[in-house]
Formats: sequence, C-alpha cells, structure tokens
Amino acid sequence: MAFRCVKKLPDPSGLTPIRYECYFLFKEKDVELHIQKKGTTYEFERKQDQSELESKKQKFAITKEEFEQLKKFISDALIRDSYQI
Repeated sequence: MAFRCVKKLPDPSGLTPIRYECYFLFKEKDVELHIQKKGTTYEFERKQDQSELESKKQKFAITKEEFEQLKKFISDALIRDSYQI
C-alpha cells in the first residue's frame, strides 16, 4: 500500500463516511476481546500479546444480532468515521 503526503485536507462535507465502531469486552494484561462494526460487517476479535512486539489475533464474522447482544457487556468504546479521499 502506497502512502501519499496530503498538504491540504479536502473538504469532507460531500463525502460519505464509513463508521467504525469498536467495543471492548475485556482488556487485561496481554489479552483483549472486542467486537467491531464496519459499515454492515460485524466481527469478534481476540488479541493476545506474544511479546512486546508481536501479538496473535483471531478474528471471525458474527451476525448483527450477536453484535447487539455482546454490545451489552462492553467496558470501553472507540467510534470514528473514515473518509476515502
């Protein structure tokens, strides 16, 4: 993936954002469990640190209904909009 330098940000008012919702179910020491919604895609992810520089991730698709049920148990959230420019 190539990155390019943007000297002036474009006006996002005419762009449609993609909403990313990440909800943390469990975070302790080297293990993290979270659910994520990106558009109409729902995922469950387990991340475990193997060392300070490496982690093991397991990710799988879940249904909207599963996502909504798991969302009842969140401890923290990160919600952001992303724009394709």
